[in-house]
Amino acid sequence: MVSCDPDPDLNLPISVLKGEKYALFSNGTIGKIRQSSDRQEYDYDESPYSFLYHYPNQIAGYELKEADVVSPRISLLISTPFRCANILFLLGLLVIFHSNSWEISEFFLSLLPRLWALPAGLIFWMLVVAWPELLYEYLTKNKDTEKFIELRHEQRSSPFIFREVRGGFAEFWVFVLALQRAAAAYSLFIHEDTIQETLFASFALFNSIIMFLLALVIICSPLVAIGYILDLRRGKKSVKVDNIERFFEKLSNAISKTLKENEIPLDQLVSGGENERLELKASFWTNTEGENQGEQNKELQDVVVKEVAAFLNTLGGTLLIGIKDEEPFLPANTLEADLSHSTKVSTVDQLELHISQILEKNLVCSGQSLTGCWTIRFVPFRDNKIIRIDVQKAPKYVLAYQPHKQGAKGLDKKKMFGFYRQGSRSKEPSYETWSDHITSHWQ
Repeated sequence: MVSCDPDPDLNLPISVLKGEKYALFSNGTIGKIRQSSDRQEYDYDESPYSFLYHYPNQIAGYELKEADVVSPRISLLISTPFRCANILFLLGLLVIFHSNSWEISEFFLSLLPRLWALPAGLIFWMLVVAWPELLYEYLTKNKDTEKFIELRHEQRSSPFIFREVRGGFAEFWVFVLALQRAAAAYSLFIHEDTIQETLFASFALFNSIIMFLLALVIICSPLVAIGYILDLRRGKKSVKVDNIERFFEKLSNAISKTLKENEIPLDQLVSGGENERLELKASFWTNTEGENQGEQNKELQDVVVKEVAAFLNTLGGTLLIGIKDEEPFLPANTLEADLSHSTKVSTVDQLELHISQILEKNLVCSGQSLTGCWTIRFVPFRDNKIIRIDVQKAPKYVLAYQPHKQGAKGLDKKKMFGFYRQGSRSKEPSYETWSDHITSHWQ
């Protein structure tokens, strides 16, 4: 278990990756636990976590990667029996060196000037102490020797990689064996006339280190207990620490659950009409009434951009294109007409790409990419096919271009607008209202 602060919006994490500072939340997002050095940023956005992504639909894919196969002979290098055998080997060498009156220090002094003998001997001693681990790292340098999670993000060229860091008694035992090996090698390097003196030096060093560790535990234990009590008083609560397999299982379940919960049946979604999270449009760029009925109207593209921007700037929502906005909310049967106005946009795939491109081109989010903040699909509705755009709240406020509407009025096409959702309408607020809206939603 580990103590964690609750996030203002998501409450407590449901899992923390073992040995790492990555916390998983119930909506499928992962946040890195901030340290005390991040206090200024923490105070700014009121969250003790730095989120790697904001919504599960920003994830392009995720996978638990299996470890590469390492031969038993190579794995033997970092096994406990081999480490113990290495210590016995060093002690055996000590006996042999003593029986033959050999001294490693004299060997280095005979080969190198005194100025270089000490650093050369120190380097050699470090190699003697660490050679199994160094050889293991060299033989496995192009292998992933442990399982890891690879999570691909829509906005990143390289994936996030999550690895488990081992700890506990097993790592402590490895540390103790490493200390004993260092002590044995130390005795081998400094032994003089009597084997008893060098053996005593070896185990005296070893025992002094152990006593230091015990004293550290005795001092640290009360401090840890005091820290735990302070964490409770500050509102921190315990969260389960999971290994890489269990963390991945919880991640998969959280993402699947969140995406499923957001998938409300269309009949149920439109039954109450438009609201703060739902907008209905009869067509993408086809006039559905008036003298120009059936003709292309590119200003309607700007309306789509406006509605998506408003959802991005509020709480997110769904835009359904191809449904009339008055009861009984019947299909408008306009998809075929939308696909008839341009040879470059004559299939549903081309239309999906076109919509995506106009959104990316005409929406700006304070220097951040918005890729992954919306999904575009063609879905069935009452024996017809419509366009469904699901939108998530943006990480920061979004400004939108309205080039066709501005151009038709003879105004500046490069002017940007801030839209937000109020009830069932998307509005352009006043400067004061927009400033208050930004403050209340992102700061």
